[in-house]
Amino acid sequence: MAAPQYTRTPPCGPVSGVEVHGVARFTGIPYAKASRFQKPRPVEKWTDALNATKPCPACPQPKDLILNVDLAVALGSSEECQRLSITAPVLVVPSASLKVMVWIHGGSFLTGAGDASIYDPSTLVIEHNIIVVNITYRLGLFGYLGDQTSRPANLGLFDLLQALRWVNKNISAFGGSNDPASITVFGQSAGGAAIADLLLVPESRALFRRAIIQSSPFGIRLGRSKMYEALLAKCQGISVASSSDEVVEMGDKLTEEGLKWGLEGGMVFAPQYGQEPLPDEEQITVKMHDAAPHFEVLIGTTAHETTLFLDKIPATAWLIDLPVVGSLFHSAISWWSTRVIYSNGAKELASLLTQAGGSASVYVIDWAPNNGRLGSTHAAELPLLLGDCQAWTDVPFIGDSKWENVDQLGKRLRSVWVAFASGATLKKQDSVEGLIKVWRP
Repeated sequence: MAAPQYTRTPPCGPVSGVEVHGVARFTGIPYAKASRFQKPRPVEKWTDALNATKPCPACPQPKDLILNVDLAVALGSSEECQRLSITAPVLVVPSASLKVMVWIHGGSFLTGAGDASIYDPSTLVIEHNIIVVNITYRLGLFGYLGDQTSRPANLGLFDLLQALRWVNKNISAFGGSNDPASITVFGQSAGGAAIADLLLVPESRALFRRAIIQSSPFGIRLGRSKMYEALLAKCQGISVASSSDEVVEMGDKLTEEGLKWGLEGGMVFAPQYGQEPLPDEEQITVKMHDAAPHFEVLIGTTAHETTLFLDKIPATAWLIDLPVVGSLFHSAISWWSTRVIYSNGAKELASLLTQAGGSASVYVIDWAPNNGRLGSTHAAELPLLLGDCQAWTDVPFIGDSKWENVDQLGKRLRSVWVAFASGATLKKQDSVEGLIKVWRP
């Protein structure tokens, strides 16, 4: 039996989706178009129904060795990756004005895709009768490390802004509310970092009200100008005439080169301050102070963020593998690096927002899957929020955790996230033992 079809008619043009596993899915919708190294521009309105049943292609990228997935194979890849997917309750009508949550994936601004199976929001939609939008955007050299001569900086961030404009203009036709007060952006790692930067862009105040910033690497986002200068000198041969594969290969080389630059080199691609649409580094605090009254923010980390990476870094791998004392080194290094790269910045931002008249809650995920010494590592909360058992089967940080236990805890965490998206001010009493601690700064 063929799956039920759904057609909606937003201002962009008619869109046809299909029912999948109890939700209505509209996938691969173009929200912008752009030539290589050019800013995105709106897609012209179409008249024939768009067959929105194929996933968004990933931006060309290398295999993600952390999550053990090759998205270029799983989803296909294309430089025309400025697309989004919408997941909605099956019976929702355009006038429903449901809450909207917009997911921005992570991956060090180098890997990832909105329609990766681990980011399937179907369970979230079914449980809470909301709409979720998954955005795919430009990564690596396609989206970042601009030189302001041959390519602008922050193209991936411009993509995200264009996607949010699209949501504001079109989501009502899918049953969602386009009121910024009903729209929440949430993202993890690089996705969380992008959201923190979007708070600095005045236009964002008209696009969303609430933000959930998960595991943003605040400690390595500043003081990168010398590294950028050196990396740009290494990739002068990359141009609009280069093949996609050549651009990806150069991105790999720059990633290796970045290791020479210490902690900041762990993420060579990232938004550049002092380039549109972001302020200079010296102005970040002032601009965030101005933005604070316009947003409500939930921000936090996992308890042991960096354990996922320590055995991948030569400088730490040999230490943590030493007999007897290795476990002590592992605990000490992960404690220190988690705070320096992740936790301290999250707490500082929450305090700044609160003191400036905004609303902020801080959380720590302390759930530890059965994953050996990784504990509550970077991205440990993701299987509690998105995806299903099959999607997470081969991901290393799940370990041998039983999926029924993961899903049981996930149901509680999903409720916390949606409560925040629905306007709740989270406090200490919203903590769940063995899962999440919440407090107000």
